[in-house]
Amino acid sequence: MRSTIIVLLLTAFLFAIPSVESKSCPGGPKTKKTHGGVYGITITKSGGIAGINETFTLDSNKLAKPLKGDLQSLVSNTGILDVGSVTKTQPNAADLFFYEFKVDYKGKLHSATYDDMTLPEQYRTLLGFVTKHGLGTKQRF
Repeated sequence: MRSTIIVLLLTAFLFAIPSVESKSCPGGPKTKKTHGGVYGITITKSGGIAGINETFTLDSNKLAKPLKGDLQSLVSNTGILDVGSVTKTQPNAADLFFYEFKVDYKGKLHSATYDDMTLPEQYRTLLGFVTKHGLGTKQRF
């Protein structure tokens, strides 16, 4: 019973990913370094109780100019372009979703992997934007 309640709470939390309506991202780094240019983004959401595997892709070349600016701000706010590759997941986590973010920027691949418990707010906002404006595929194991 307790595990069912925890799963329901986590599911409700995941579906509350905010949508992007402005160019600012609350909780972002105090010093913003803007990375202009072309992005290719792939986000893979996998795991959970049902064994979900969803992939969303977004090419900044295919976005209208205002959305391209929003995307640039969101990617910069995550800091992914400054670290190259990062993985932060809970050890021995069960029934959580895992998120793998891959950003192709100027021919260099940057990646970050998180789970439900470790996913920073800036990445949740980027996830909401990419799932709203990108192309997605879903599979169940």
